[in-house]
Amino acid sequence: LFGLSEWLEALSMSKASDAIEAVLELAPEQATVAATGKVIDAKDIEVGMVLAVMPGDKVPIDGVVVSGASAVDEATLTGESAPVEKAEGSQVFAGTINITSFMTVRASTRSDESAVSRLARLVNEAQARRTKSERAVERFAKYYTPVVVSLALLLASLPYAFGATGTKYMYMACTLLVVSCPCALVLSTPVVTVCALAAAAHRGVVIKGGAHLENLGRMKALATDKTGTLTTGHFGVTRVAGAPRAGGKRRAA
Repeated sequence: LFGLSEWLEALSMSKASDAIEAVLELAPEQATVAATGKVIDAKDIEVGMVLAVMPGDKVPIDGVVVSGASAVDEATLTGESAPVEKAEGSQVFAGTINITSFMTVRASTRSDESAVSRLARLVNEAQARRTKSERAVERFAKYYTPVVVSLALLLASLPYAFGATGTKYMYMACTLLVVSCPCALVLSTPVVTVCALAAAAHRGVVIKGGAHLENLGRMKALATDKTGTLTTGHFGVTRVAGAPRAGGKRRAA
């Protein structure tokens, strides 16, 4: 039962981790060396290397702008939909998109130490933490299960040691095991966490772990700090209305 519950939870965590892997894939796999124009793999980028980033390209690594000025879309990392202006000396991050102009960037980290990689690593570590309810169930079952099994063994053997015959005590021992089996207790808590994490990941919401679900259950109010958290941050035409002008005619506005 414990193995089954842990397998179900691991399956859910893997689905949530798929969303993190999608974030990691946002960073480009290749980069262009500014001095030579040579294309190299992102994993081969060394600290201090100067890279060229064309308009429309993704920034290959965390670094500092050496030359050029441009607007960078950081929505993939921060959720902020408004482009951020970058100039010489500005910090840029792997996976963000250079929008307007050419610029060169000096790498300040390796690909496995970028902000995106650190984010994924922190989330994966947080997912491995148990909730308070799960820890309480595990502590209880750690002592409860051996006690029940020991009592059943005593009931199935001790009477026969004193001369009892028949299968009465064997049936009683089996009944004790069935009645005392903590199936619902062992499976219920992990399964609830599994279902919640999987449902959230399926809808594009990455939750770090079951502990945060328990915190949500106690939450009384929620505050959001920026566009992109509750909205997409992209403008669109919702309706077309006529505007009055001289002569009684109307024109679209």
